[in-house]
Amino acid sequence: MTIMETIEKLGNIGKDVKQKQQELTIFEAANLWHLLTARYDAYETNSILANFADAIDLKAILNKGHSTLQKQIVELEKLMENYGIVMPPKPPRATNSTSVIQAINDRYIYRQVLMGIQGFMQIHLTGFLESMSPEIRELFRRYLQEETAMYDNLLEYGKMKGYVDNFPVFRP
Repeated sequence: MTIMETIEKLGNIGKDVKQKQQELTIFEAANLWHLLTARYDAYETNSILANFADAIDLKAILNKGHSTLQKQIVELEKLMENYGIVMPPKPPRATNSTSVIQAINDRYIYRQVLMGIQGFMQIHLTGFLESMSPEIRELFRRYLQEETAMYDNLLEYGKMKGYVDNFPVFRP
């Protein structure tokens, strides 16, 4: 926690929701709502795709992503409740599928997760740039750093498994 975050938290002691809302910009509220909505969508998608993964290592990656999403959802819900921001609708608790769809294979699952992470990096960066609150700015910074590390690891995994399309070599 940074010094400014600590000062902000101490300044919020004893304030009611209305007072806290006056310190929040509309951009911060919208970015938090958008991030939680996107996290809910990713959580649901991850749950669905995990039903179709074959490779044990890919299942482990999906489980790690699932637990990260759960942790961040709880954190975002608490923060939004603290500021009295209306919550988006939650995803279903369970998404078990009994049918096997052959179009959903490990490569497809990998690419969907990778594209999801790429999209989240943009959300985190926008939220960081548009936040005036040190606490909220730090949240977006931390999420961007975590997302970048996950992306880097997942990209290396995809190269190892042959899931990444190779760009053409440039030879002038």
